[in-house]
Amino acid sequence: MHFAGHGIAGQGDQSLFLATRETRLDNFARTAEQVGTWLGEVEATADGPPVLFMLDVCGAGRPVMQQLVDRIRAADRRAWVIAACAPDEKTYAARFTSATGLVMERLSQGRLDISPTVQHVPVETLAREIDRELARSAAADGLVSQSVLRTAHAEAHVPVPPFLLNPSYRTGAGERFLQSVETGLWQFAAAVDPALDPLHFISRASGSPQQQDIAQGCFFTGRQEQLGQIKQWLEGPSEPSLMVVTGSPGSGKSALLGVVACLAHPQLRAVTRQIAQAVDRGVRPELNPDLAAVHARQRGPAEVLASIAAQLNLGEEPGRGWTTTAILDRLTEQRIRPVTVVVDALDEASSDSALVDALIQLARSRRKLDEKNPDRDRVVCRVLIGTRPWWDRYRDLLKELERSDQFVDLDQVSVEQRTMELREYLCEILETSQVYSGPGTAELRVATATAVAERLGVRDEAGFLLASLFAHYLVHQVAPPSVVDVVRRIPSGLPAMLQLHLGILQEEHPAMASVLAAVAHGYGQGMPLEVVHQVASAFVTSGSTAPGLNDVQKALAAASFYLRFSTDSDGQRLYRFYHQSLVDYQRKAFERVSRSSILASVLDTLPGPAAVGERRFGLALPYVLRHAAQHAADAGELDTLLLSASFLVHCDPQLLNERPVSRSLRGRMVGLLCQAALSVGHEPWQRRLWLRDTAAMWGESWLVNALDALEEPTAQPPEHRLLQFSWGSVELPSLFAGWSPDFVEAVLVRGCGRWLAAGLTFEEQVEVWDVRTGVHLFSLSLPGDSPLTALCGGYGRFGALVAVGRSDGHIDVWDLETGSIKTAIRTDAVPVVALGIVEHGDSFLVVACGGGEVTSYDPTGSRVASLDVIGDWLCNLEADGSVGDLQEPDLDIEGYDCTAVGAVELDGVRLYVSGAKNGSVHAWEAAGKDLVWPGGSAPVLSVQTVQGPGGPVVVTGADDGTRVWDVRTGTHQPLDNIGHAGAGTLLLGEGGRPYFAYFEPGHGIRARSLDGMEDEPALLSVTPEQVSSVAVLAVDGLQLAAIAWVHHAAGSESWDEAVLLSETPHAQSGSLLWGVSHASAVD
Repeated sequence: MHFAGHGIAGQGDQSLFLATRETRLDNFARTAEQVGTWLGEVEATADGPPVLFMLDVCGAGRPVMQQLVDRIRAADRRAWVIAACAPDEKTYAARFTSATGLVMERLSQGRLDISPTVQHVPVETLAREIDRELARSAAADGLVSQSVLRTAHAEAHVPVPPFLLNPSYRTGAGERFLQSVETGLWQFAAAVDPALDPLHFISRASGSPQQQDIAQGCFFTGRQEQLGQIKQWLEGPSEPSLMVVTGSPGSGKSALLGVVACLAHPQLRAVTRQIAQAVDRGVRPELNPDLAAVHARQRGPAEVLASIAAQLNLGEEPGRGWTTTAILDRLTEQRIRPVTVVVDALDEASSDSALVDALIQLARSRRKLDEKNPDRDRVVCRVLIGTRPWWDRYRDLLKELERSDQFVDLDQVSVEQRTMELREYLCEILETSQVYSGPGTAELRVATATAVAERLGVRDEAGFLLASLFAHYLVHQVAPPSVVDVVRRIPSGLPAMLQLHLGILQEEHPAMASVLAAVAHGYGQGMPLEVVHQVASAFVTSGSTAPGLNDVQKALAAASFYLRFSTDSDGQRLYRFYHQSLVDYQRKAFERVSRSSILASVLDTLPGPAAVGERRFGLALPYVLRHAAQHAADAGELDTLLLSASFLVHCDPQLLNERPVSRSLRGRMVGLLCQAALSVGHEPWQRRLWLRDTAAMWGESWLVNALDALEEPTAQPPEHRLLQFSWGSVELPSLFAGWSPDFVEAVLVRGCGRWLAAGLTFEEQVEVWDVRTGVHLFSLSLPGDSPLTALCGGYGRFGALVAVGRSDGHIDVWDLETGSIKTAIRTDAVPVVALGIVEHGDSFLVVACGGGEVTSYDPTGSRVASLDVIGDWLCNLEADGSVGDLQEPDLDIEGYDCTAVGAVELDGVRLYVSGAKNGSVHAWEAAGKDLVWPGGSAPVLSVQTVQGPGGPVVVTGADDGTRVWDVRTGTHQPLDNIGHAGAGTLLLGEGGRPYFAYFEPGHGIRARSLDGMEDEPALLSVTPEQVSSVAVLAVDGLQLAAIAWVHHAAGSESWDEAVLLSETPHAQSGSLLWGVSHASAVD
């Protein structure tokens, strides 16, 4: 029922009346039609048909709100609504009705490309397409956009109501796979877990050149020895619990594992009798009810683990998704016998290294020894993996393969055996064609198969893949060529093989090259038609016309041999290549096309403005929500995408968490924040609330503002504050969460409005942590291998920087906000003893001590100023009459050096201040004389400076005390009872008065005035009582941060643990709290 006209709002925000000819505004409650009454009548009529209400009126979204209040289960619902606008919006000029007509037209023409597995068009898909069409017309006409709402449901999967028949649906296919109907197979695939991917396993096991023929027979031949070895492992003792099938691309790994999965998996075995008949009984795997199989292509660890849990019926998914720990816990509780997991295409997984770790953990798992039943099998899970032999990448996996019976290497098959198996395979395929079957063709068929097998059998790689492709080429000839002609046509490799067939297709379909290039650059289970159409334009050569949608559809149909098809969550068909080697070839052939162009094409499927931050991702296709992050990472533009509040609200959080991490600080913080706040099971309105609350807790005010400004209404229940959020409830299942900082030396800097701790570890790595949340952000990838000798940090208008010095004189300066090297400097300071970063206008200088010199460098690495410390020191010794001291054996001339450095402005002139090993302080101008001020006797360990309104203030710290210096006179005063100076910091109070802040055990952070006007140091902040000392303290305005130590003792052992402290608005005023960190496996 479609109504276009006037809507009248009733009381509250849920009731809506539709105006008719008889309606009077002064009495609309009696003279207009109330939608809520209609909804109630439909829901109450048990034997009546379901009804779809399409409302093109102002405030049309009000009935959707009413349905949320009613909370009728999707399976029981009879009334559905698609509304032209939100409850508080207006709709104009019947635009919704016009958009509906255009969408219906595209549906009838097959341009929505709904999969043949889906009998009716899902209401969600229809509503989304109307919404997208409205957005396109609004952008084209410069009109205000509307937000289409539709009946919402909390269930993840709901039956599709029978409103609009899908033109591509083939009636009569039913769910009966055994009738060898293509649609039947697709419907079977849609009924099982997606990662089981029966189309993959059945097609590889059958060996059929085309997906459309995989139900009609099986061409699997040979590999008896390898299949027998796998059968023995499957049905023998539970240990070893890991086996790997490996080989080069096209060697038959997936075919071998496909046979195992089809015959042993309880769901696949019922529909693959034709495969069982093609395999010798002696090597045929037995049915295993405790077996799960996963096609890992373009799937990350979370999706693989979720599929394993679903296939093994492990129960309800934990709150934050399945982890290896959660799966092992459930298996230990529920199963007595070990389960078996088959994972094919490990090397094609989206996060293959992380998946390797997860699978190793599953295979290593053992039950606790049962003293009452010591003979009980302790193995929990057995794992069978198929992968290319990338042992440089999978070293940990290779280490697990201790025995030869754990390893099946298809590349080690002899040439004779491979040739024989290829001949049998080719004979089986050729016999199915009209060209090579019938009276008088047997001799030619065998001769052709033998000649091709002998040529391909000597190849170490891709023998079966090339045989499949070439057989497809031969069976589509008008007449069988002679054996001599066949041998002449056999291509030398995969590129030539593709050109042989694709060259013909290209002549018939000029769009073929760009279309297949687009498909090759897809992720996951493939691209939908609309995305293929848009991305294909990025591969069109200069001067050529981009293909139309019809051209793309025809090209995909013509190239169907090379493709596999899946069904997306919205019912649309997905296209991908059937073998990874074809993807690799196409991507290499089009390396010239920028990944930014591909990303732009993917995002152009969203109607509306081109700027990423202005796009409405609520209108995006499911493919875009899943894989835009991967396309952005390929283009080096992931940071830009992560700054879109709309994207964060609507994207697939599970896949976002598995994408390559952002390089920038802000991008990394957003990634961690999303891990903490987003869940696949949440609706967009829930994600928006969780994101906003988490962003507020983490101090990301820019995201709070962006979410508040987001103009994308979503169907949200009136009692929308169901989510009660409090500090500490955030779960962060991060790989790094739960680590405790372990620093040899550390600094605090401020970037993107956050305190960051950068620390040099015992392993000579520099790790960066967020102080407020207590989470590890990233490690600096340090070039070079000489020992690290110095670390410093600085921040200001130039950004948040950390400089690292080495024993060979190299200095690397990192920008923590971008995660990249700012500059690399080669110095004569061998080794670099101390470093400082000082402000220089809008830029910075790096001051390095070492080799008897102090030198400052600009960001280009050029020298700005330098001081010969040893030469200056010797001149002072001579002036004092102390040259004779050089003969004393305990006077180390080469050992004399500066150990800490800083800089101030004195009367408009830059003054460098450096502390030396003998306790003195050097103060020098870039073009002036060096002044040496005597201090203590111990080496100066820290120099801190601050530019106050009355002039510069300098404080030095050493083991023999802390001193505040008058840079005009060179005199100093001791600061007593403040602990180690390296643990304090200079700050300016009210009126620019200088203070020195330090830690007082048992109390907290105190601030002592340096102008002598206050007797009692003020208490700035209270620290947790467990803190025994503070290693680093920093202050910026009213924001304090510290790296502290907590002392632990247990029996005769004791140790110190580093903790991060920061002030937070969620604590009581004037308190420093630990950064919150969480265990790495939170359910």
